Amino acid sequence: MSQNLKVRSPSATREKLDNLCFIINCNLQRLDGPVTGNGKIINELEGIFAGAGWNVIKVMWGGRWDELLRKDTSGKLLQLMQETVDGDYQTFKSKDGAYVREHFFGKIS
Repeated sequence: MSQNLKVRSPSATREKLDNLCFIINCNLQRLDGPVTGNGKIINELEGIFAGAGWNVIKVMWGGRWDELLRKDTSGKLLQLMQETVDGDYQTFKSKDGAYVREHFFGKIS
């Protein structure tokens, strides 16, 4: 990845910039094709950047989840959110609320 960063940002390398920020919107799509259904692109990107020596800060869930996550005293919802693979999230996005309640939230015992 570091070589790719050098190739893609030659002026940053040439100027020896050391305080760059990348904001990546992981919208479950990739420029080189669809997201691998059983993968987690956010974790893949974290590994690539961390492996290249970057400090990585992940912001994964919008503020609208905050109230629901505060009520999750067992941590099961957060665990489910972290374990759900990208392909499942794509399916949930394409279905109605009843499907999501049954197949996503229904996994919380």
